[in-house]
Amino acid sequence: MVLAEDSTDSSEDKAPESLHYGLFDGIDLQVELDGEMHPIVGFTKKKILIARNGSRDPLSTDSKISYSLRSKLSRKWVDLKILKTERFYSQMNADFAAYSSAVNQQERTQGARQDYALGRRPDDFVEHINGPRPVAVPGEVSKASELEAKLVEMDKYADSLKVSLALIAPDEYKGVYLVVVARIDSPGTEPESRPFIQIVGRLKEDQKRKVEVVFENLPMGFTLLGIEVRVYSQGEEIPHAGSPGLKRLTEEEAFQYSLSKYKSGPHHSEPELFRALPSEEISSFLSKKEIQKIKADLVVHPDGSTTVDYLNTEDPIKRRLVGLIEDVRFVPAIENGVPTEARISLQLSNLVD
Repeated sequence: MVLAEDSTDSSEDKAPESLHYGLFDGIDLQVELDGEMHPIVGFTKKKILIARNGSRDPLSTDSKISYSLRSKLSRKWVDLKILKTERFYSQMNADFAAYSSAVNQQERTQGARQDYALGRRPDDFVEHINGPRPVAVPGEVSKASELEAKLVEMDKYADSLKVSLALIAPDEYKGVYLVVVARIDSPGTEPESRPFIQIVGRLKEDQKRKVEVVFENLPMGFTLLGIEVRVYSQGEEIPHAGSPGLKRLTEEEAFQYSLSKYKSGPHHSEPELFRALPSEEISSFLSKKEIQKIKADLVVHPDGSTTVDYLNTEDPIKRRLVGLIEDVRFVPAIENGVPTEARISLQLSNLVD
């Protein structure tokens, strides 16, 4: 039975081009290991992947997952639409087969009784139905009636839920997975939330991807109160129109938010990257190996803008890189609550998105 359709993130609800950033109430998934919390950065069919000591370590899917809430700011985006939600009875096929068998048995027994009533000998009747005498007929009728009631009144027996979704990403995202939370209620219990993690894999640029999520072993006859979906790519949560607390921001608004948050935190003597280099621009003329080799000395000004002081490469690559790197923006270093100029040295790869 289809319960609802949700137009979350319809084409009419897309952000204007100037609103590049999404500020929303996010969730970090994590696993405790050796007394420390480690962020989850992905899933495979058999493993949970966590970030630990600069690497991605696999853990058993039996590991206990916890979560923490925090505000998140992201330039990434995904269009997400809940196409439909459908409650169903998981044993329907088995019960239908049992129902058909019961009805067939009932018809065979009734046919045998008719033959017997027309004058056949008792021994012929027993041989004809290859089973007990027709005293079993009331039980067969009762079983068929019970199964028929289940098939007709499926809502009373629903114990599973199928959620159909569609995703479209403006850029390619790898290692995508969903956390789908079904809020349900059932007779005699308090409302509860049931989470489900669905591995999606790669989302190709501007290509619609349909996903089905199936919740099993729900309380029989449950009521669906709502669905919440969170999208992650390699551990990074990506906002969509249905993200809780979503606010769309211009780049300058997002920068000022990051700056105010940075100021309110502990003393920061180092700038923090705010706007990175688009990977496609760099990879169009440099190999991955070259990107790893190039180092840059930068001056980060109080407004977050950058000036290239040194690059360990030669023209014409140097001239091209300077123009790109000086478009990078940082949240500046903070001293006594005031943005200040700072000099930093780093690899070019650390500036690439």
